[in-house]
Amino acid sequence: MLVKNNIDTQKSLSSITDEILFCLYTIGYLILTLLPAIKYSVPYIFAGTYCLVPIAMYYLRFPEFRDTITFITLAGLICGLLTYLLDNGGANSIVNIPIDYLRYFLPCILFVNSFKVSDLSRKIIWTVAAIIMIFVTIKTSNALNDDPMIARILAIGDLEKKYADYRMQNVAGFGFCYAVGFIFPLCVSTVTETSNKIIKTLAVISAISIFLFVLKTQYMILLLLCVFTVILSVIYGQKNVFFKLIGCTFVVFFILALPKLLTVLNSFNLGNIIFGKISRTINFLNGSVAAEETTSRTELYKAALMEFLRSPLWGTLKSKSAAECHSTVFGIGCTTGIIGLSSYAYLLFANYNTVTFKLKQNGLVKTPFIIAFFAFVILAMFNPVEYTYEISVVVFLLIPITICLLYDKNKEKKDEKLGT
Repeated sequence: MLVKNNIDTQKSLSSITDEILFCLYTIGYLILTLLPAIKYSVPYIFAGTYCLVPIAMYYLRFPEFRDTITFITLAGLICGLLTYLLDNGGANSIVNIPIDYLRYFLPCILFVNSFKVSDLSRKIIWTVAAIIMIFVTIKTSNALNDDPMIARILAIGDLEKKYADYRMQNVAGFGFCYAVGFIFPLCVSTVTETSNKIIKTLAVISAISIFLFVLKTQYMILLLLCVFTVILSVIYGQKNVFFKLIGCTFVVFFILALPKLLTVLNSFNLGNIIFGKISRTINFLNGSVAAEETTSRTELYKAALMEFLRSPLWGTLKSKSAAECHSTVFGIGCTTGIIGLSSYAYLLFANYNTVTFKLKQNGLVKTPFIIAFFAFVILAMFNPVEYTYEISVVVFLLIPITICLLYDKNKEKKDEKLGT
């Protein structure tokens, strides 16, 4: 009996140690990824190693991850080799691209393993993430008051010192701003699906704050994603078929009335870049200008498509990068062709499948995550997102953990049984 008690004690201590290490590591990962001052101060080799160590540990300890990690590594390796052989990147691409793929998958691993720790640990991780997100959002919002273009400028790689200093003040650029926007449909879903009035109120306040922040960032694609993901959230969240039909009808009328709505919005003339883009979009919808005159992106996409068609299977020699194409999908298509696109599609599928399988396994609501993932795929078509680890953290870790904390049906069933 004494031996059995000692073994149980050792197992308990080992479990507690694992939980503490998991919490500390995840918090460190959130700080490394979400805080601009840390993210841009830490060398890439350290950040990559920090992410690879737990992946290697999970590969050895948990068989359920082995096949997925192996195939993601191979997918990244194929892209890396093609990138190097076609002179679209240096020899380091052979190593860096597989690491980037694994870094995008890491939030999924952390989410799955969050079920092996206590509810308290998940709440601590979520709270730390929320504090960091709010802190950086406030710092960025204040900087946008001084310079409305700062979020766009910080998306550029090489910066003048005066702009680089903003990063050390935890002012964020493209990746973080979009990551904040991806929380918007979660807030809307929470309003429509939860019955807790306090949570509903907090969700409404959060949604309004995020929408105002999105307007400040002046990202047109992000604004459109917020609008359409909200519509999807409302329609998808409705269980009544009649209300679903009403929602779909509203979407049709919204699309038909879009030129008029954009005209009304444009009449306010608030000096925001978004309203300039709205004006050009109105002209396109009215047929007064060609598509390529509405935005330089149209020309970039057209050029990228022509380059892709020159060598669709494995990519083009000395091709345009995703940043130059202003699109991850077009960029990968140009540099590595259908082979590269298939590899990237597998990465997205692995992330999606890992999270949805765990949510389904625990009887949890999947709607907010599915909508966020759908928005991410659309974003990959219109922006370069392969290095935006902030978005991967929000979509594949924070949103699923939030779902767990808000909609834990298994926990509710246990509470009901305890009550009876």
